[in-house]
Amino acid sequence: MFKQLNLTEFIPQSIRCIKIMVESYDFFKKHKLWKGIFEHKWIVLLTVLISVIFTYTIATNLVDYFSPASEILNADGDPTNARQDSKETAIFGGSKFLMMIMLEVVIFHFSVRTLEALNKEKYTTTFGMFFKAEIRMIKVMIRGFVYSLIIQFVLTIILKIADLEYLLPFLIFIVHAYIIGYAFFDNYNEQQKLNIKESDLCIRYNSGAATTLGIVASLGLMVPIIGPIVVPIFGAIASNIYGFKYHIENPPEHVIPKAKTEVEEFV
Repeated sequence: MFKQLNLTEFIPQSIRCIKIMVESYDFFKKHKLWKGIFEHKWIVLLTVLISVIFTYTIATNLVDYFSPASEILNADGDPTNARQDSKETAIFGGSKFLMMIMLEVVIFHFSVRTLEALNKEKYTTTFGMFFKAEIRMIKVMIRGFVYSLIIQFVLTIILKIADLEYLLPFLIFIVHAYIIGYAFFDNYNEQQKLNIKESDLCIRYNSGAATTLGIVASLGLMVPIIGPIVVPIFGAIASNIYGFKYHIENPPEHVIPKAKTEVEEFV
C-alpha cells in the first residue's frame, strides 16, 4: 500500500485537498445532500449508536490516562506509565479503522449523493450495494491494519537504533491517517468500477490528498458524539469532489503502463 507513493506531488495535492475540504460544506448546503438520508432511517440510527459507542471508548481511555493509579510496574519491577499507553490508544490507536468499517454505510451513501450532484443524474442504491460496499471496506481496513503493524514494527526498530523513539506516535498517526484517507478515496474509486488493487495504485499516486484528508478525519473523529457523525459525511463529500475534479481513477499516461503491470502481477 505504501510502495511507490507519489511524494513529488505530495504538497500540491495536500493544498488542493484542503481547498476542497473548505468548500465541502457549501457544496453540502447547495445540493442539499442531507435529503434522502432519512429514507434510510436505519443508517441514521446506526450512525448515532456508533458515535455514542466510539465516544464512550475514547472517554474511557482518557479517564484511564488521567487516573492517579495508572502507574504500574513492568516485568523488571520498574514503574511504567500506563497513562501514556492509554493516550496513544486514544489518539493514535487502530480503533479508527474499526470505526470506518462501522460507518461505511454513511460514507457510501454520501459518496453516491455527491456523485449524483456532480454528474447531475440520479443513482439507485439498494441494500445489496450497501452490503457489497461494507465487505469492500472491511477488506481495505484489514489490509491497512496489517500494513500499519508491519510499518510500526520497522519504525520501532529504526527509531530505537537512532534514539528517536519519541517520534513513533507521530509517525504512526501519519500512517494511520493515510489509511483513513485511503478508505475515503477508495469509495470514490469503487463508484468508478475499479477493484481494490486498481484503486490502490490510483490512491498511491494521490497520497498527498489521501494523507491530508486522513489527518483531518482522524482528528475530527476525536470530537465527542459530533465527530463520528460529521467526519464520514464530509470525508465522503471531499474525497468524491477531489476524485471527480482530478480524475484520480485515471492516473497520468506515464503511470498507467506500470499500473497495469502491477495489477496483472496481483492476479
